[in-house]
Amino acid sequence: DEAIVVLSTLAWASDRSRAVNAFRRAGKWIPWLPAQPLDAERCSLEALDRATARLAQMDARGRHRMIEAVAAVVTEDEVLHPRETLLLRGIADRLDVLVPSSIEMLECDAPGSALDA
Repeated sequence: DEAIVVLSTLAWASDRSRAVNAFRRAGKWIPWLPAQPLDAERCSLEALDRATARLAQMDARGRHRMIEAVAAVVTEDEVLHPRETLLLRGIADRLDVLVPSSIEMLECDAPGSALDA
């Protein structure tokens, strides 16, 4: 399923030791997720691209729920890493939804945020 691909890819994108916990956080928004993310080897940019293209066809409510799940994954460790930021923004753009305001606040404190100024 496309949501599992997206959320697994994000879970593996940063601290691999926390990937399972990060993935499970998305369950608040998408309760039918399995307990474990896909294997990291199955999570590629190509798979992410295909999955987000399909998810972009959901209705607005589904797309918003998905971006909230994405936000839950990338904020699991309360640090927004540059790779996570890029993936989150790309997914939000592809889904045509805004990045949640809670993420905007974290970005202000993220390492390298001075580069955005």
